[in-house]
Amino acid sequence: MIKEELRIQMAITRSLMFLDDRTKYIRKPYKFSMQKNLYDAYSELLKLCICANASKTKKTYQHKMDVQLNIIRSVLNVAVDPKLKFISPGLHRVWIREINEIGCMLGAWIKSTQ
Repeated sequence: MIKEELRIQMAITRSLMFLDDRTKYIRKPYKFSMQKNLYDAYSELLKLCICANASKTKKTYQHKMDVQLNIIRSVLNVAVDPKLKFISPGLHRVWIREINEIGCMLGAWIKSTQ
């Protein structure tokens, strides 16, 4: 299962690398707080992934990773809200698809460690 663990870590890292480009066009008053919230959530997710890879008891870390994914998903759903319009619906679709892919990898990883 090492390969799956590495794939999820790479997917999180790749998504984190595109964070700046994806939040580039958010209006100024909100841009930096949104970037910081997303960066913090992604960083925590990556940290938990690395800890889970190194740990013998992965279940706790995997559960916390699932919570972080839900936080990121919620922030993105707020960002696409028609009243706020921080990000476009097209970007939201792409981003959520990526988050769902990470979620599927995490689900498979959780299933394999039970």
